[in-house]
Amino acid sequence: MLPIVATFIYALFLIIPKIAVYRRNIVEFGDYYWGLKTVFMMFMASMHIVILLASLGFAGRIDLFVIVAVAALLYYVGYTLNHIKRNYFIGVRTPWTLADDRVWKKTHEFSAKAFKTFAVLSVLTLLFQPHTFKIYIALIILLILAVFLYSYLVYRKLNPNTEKPKSKKKKKRKSK
Repeated sequence: MLPIVATFIYALFLIIPKIAVYRRNIVEFGDYYWGLKTVFMMFMASMHIVILLASLGFAGRIDLFVIVAVAALLYYVGYTLNHIKRNYFIGVRTPWTLADDRVWKKTHEFSAKAFKTFAVLSVLTLLFQPHTFKIYIALIILLILAVFLYSYLVYRKLNPNTEKPKSKKKKKRKSK
């Protein structure tokens, strides 16, 4: 199943530059895009090999390998985040980053640091057996919330006059 998923994702990597709304931004990101595609495919291949070895009885704790492999992948993603321009396919895509290039840039600068920090901390969770998985999940949740909240706060700071959604109150009907 993993090779099928990897093949599908590889096909997406090939198609995205051709169908992207901000095609020029992806083309300018070309070398990093190629690197991301390569690193992701290496990640998928290594996961497949480890799973095969485990099923044949040759691998020990694959959970440890998975944490290190995901950390390596996310560290590289963090490296590329500084170079991504606004698009609908790659990067931190929140309503606020897609609405404003300045928010996109600041969010991706923050996210690059956050992803690299997460990668290092996730490897360090291996020192805290048997709580590694719980700490790892907490770090993932913290990373997602931090990036999402940062994006929103930057948007609000750079766009202070943007109208906040108003709650709709139901009008009471007068009874006859």
